[in-house]
Amino acid sequence: MPWRRDSQVACSFCVLLLSLGAARADAPLLSASVHDGDSHAVGQEEVRIENVGSYLTSNSGEFEFRAPQPPGRDSAVRFRVRNWVIVKPCELINGRTFLPATGTVDIKVYQLGDNRLIDAAYGALLSQCLVEEMASHFEPKRGSAAHSQGFMTPHHFGGNQRRDAAIVSVSWQGSFRKVSASELPLGRNDFLAKKSKELGFSAEQLASALEEWAKSPGDSYHRGLGALYEGKYTDAAVLIAESIRSSERALTGRYVSLARAEYELLHFENAKSALVRALEVHPGDEIVQADLNLVSEAMAKSAAETQVEQPPVQGQNTPGRPTSSPSASATTLIAVAAAAILVLFVLLYYAYKRLIRALEKFDKVDLTSQVQASTATLECPETVTHKATVTEAVVAAAILFRLYNLLRIVGRRPPDNVVRIIDRVRSNEVHETAGSGT
Repeated sequence: MPWRRDSQVACSFCVLLLSLGAARADAPLLSASVHDGDSHAVGQEEVRIENVGSYLTSNSGEFEFRAPQPPGRDSAVRFRVRNWVIVKPCELINGRTFLPATGTVDIKVYQLGDNRLIDAAYGALLSQCLVEEMASHFEPKRGSAAHSQGFMTPHHFGGNQRRDAAIVSVSWQGSFRKVSASELPLGRNDFLAKKSKELGFSAEQLASALEEWAKSPGDSYHRGLGALYEGKYTDAAVLIAESIRSSERALTGRYVSLARAEYELLHFENAKSALVRALEVHPGDEIVQADLNLVSEAMAKSAAETQVEQPPVQGQNTPGRPTSSPSASATTLIAVAAAAILVLFVLLYYAYKRLIRALEKFDKVDLTSQVQASTATLECPETVTHKATVTEAVVAAAILFRLYNLLRIVGRRPPDNVVRIIDRVRSNEVHETAGSGT
């Protein structure tokens, strides 16, 4: 029936209100005090805590409020003071902080449009806060996520033994191209246009003040944030890592700023490590968690692109292509080489055996008498008058040819007279003389 359904809804709503009231009752009662840049109390001003409520400060600048979460829940809140600019606290956004379990939250403010906010000396807190806020706005990487080229040197964080154990930063020495006005680092065009309205200045005034602050001297963290603001991500990574090593306590803004510098250098592993350390400081930080999710997505994209572009490694199996292992290929090559050596050895052995048989055969023939008998005839062919003498000369020439070749094979030099006769036979002198005698 309709009345029963309405009653059930009403009961559920009452139960929800009671549970919320019980949760708020369990939350601790905290206090806060508001003071300006001259340390004067800011009284009778409205202070609003986002998603919690509004409060009015006393004449001493104090007010009490109940935390939105019970003790043990790590959640951030953001304070706003009407017509004032909060410069402290600043956890990645001015006015944002993580509430303590007990105690008082100190809030430092300047009036809206106060020139001290953009002064290089007085506005250091705000400038640092603005750059940290810009750094925390990670943007998805477009296009290829391929790694840059350069020389990397590892830097280990120091200063705290527990913090030192895990995180390693990598600085990058390389060249950087000059960015155009439409491609300013950290996407600061839109940020400055929006933030300048909250502070009571023009975007040009705020940009000029931040540029002056970035170039001003300071400690390693100041100079690191200045380099980050100018897009000098190499210097920023080195300087911010140095500030973390020298810091006695972990600060979320330093880890996030370092992670942004590494992220812009496409060092996704280092950026992830820094963000993980930031989450160790405040596990419930939604801004850091969102940045970590973007870095993890960039890492996955980079790994996928690297896997697609990398050529197949020799010996690595690829789809549709059978491959053999390196050990099998080496075994086959050794077997072929061994077979070739064996064949060569057999051929040399048979050549040697034939040479030995030829030497034994010539040892049985008395060539000396035949050569001596026909040497004079061959040296003086014009005296040949009989056919038999010509025949002997031709036979002697043939014998001398074989003797000459045999002596060359065994590496000995033939006698000079034999060489001279062979040369004459080669020039057909003997054959021509034999033909005229016949």
